Amino acid sequence: MNRSKRLTIFEGPDGAGKTTAAKRLAAETGARYVHLDAFKEVHHIAPLYVEAMLPAVLGHRDVVMDRCWYSELIYGSVFRSGTSRLVSAQVCQLERLAMRCQTTLVWCLPAVETTIKNFNARRNLELLDTDEQLRKVYELYDLDRCTLRRIYYDYETMTFEVLKDSVQSAGYQAHSLEANSAGNLDGRVLLVGDSFGPHKEGDPLYQWPFGSLSPLGCSRWLTEQLEQCNIEEVDLCWVNADEDEDAILELGDGKDVIALGIQAGDVCQNLFDFAREAPHPQYWKRFKANEPYPLMKLLTELLP
Repeated sequence: MNRSKRLTIFEGPDGAGKTTAAKRLAAETGARYVHLDAFKEVHHIAPLYVEAMLPAVLGHRDVVMDRCWYSELIYGSVFRSGTSRLVSAQVCQLERLAMRCQTTLVWCLPAVETTIKNFNARRNLELLDTDEQLRKVYELYDLDRCTLRRIYYDYETMTFEVLKDSVQSAGYQAHSLEANSAGNLDGRVLLVGDSFGPHKEGDPLYQWPFGSLSPLGCSRWLTEQLEQCNIEEVDLCWVNADEDEDAILELGDGKDVIALGIQAGDVCQNLFDFAREAPHPQYWKRFKANEPYPLMKLLTELLP
């Protein structure tokens, strides 16, 4: 069965050794190396991260990313007066799509003094300007909590060979290319959305269930609801009701299944005896946004 490819993301402060390791891993594994610059004039930056992941998402080629959305969050707190070009819901959506691949996050964090020494040796090539800025960024990486599974890498204490073996044996289970699904295949709950509608044709990120980064639809609104109830993306798998029935059955195997909306409910009732149903988030956002969304109660009962 053809599946999405491996996605390896290297993150860490300037001087942490991530670029050296990322380039070497890409060269030795034949992956596409992608270094995302600061793009200081770009305000809607989330689609750039999606574009970088696409070869792996679509099953064409392994991808090694040198920085991702975590850099935007951390460096944005040092630059741009603490503002970020991403909202937290978009970060969750990017993680949702990344989990479609066999994704591993390599968190590069050698000793702070080593990082500062490396930074000063190539200061004019790095994003930051001062040691003080670097210390702030380092502290944020040291404290950061993220959803994706991580391997911590300190090039002074771990050989590259050990890192490479760790990356090759880690990561989420990659999704089949037979369905435009997303999220964690090993998640405890399968959320089934309605069919792809004509109004979604103008947003290619709708190709994945609840993947649109736009604030206009219900994808971001639903993600915000999940955040507010502390529902973690790692517990969820996503698919739409118009996918192949065998693919939906495979995705739902061993999971609690919740249909979102009437159309998805009809499909799920035919496929699963135990499927639950909640109103579609687009309906709830438009007509009952001031009332608690019933899906959240279902999820908090299933994911205590």
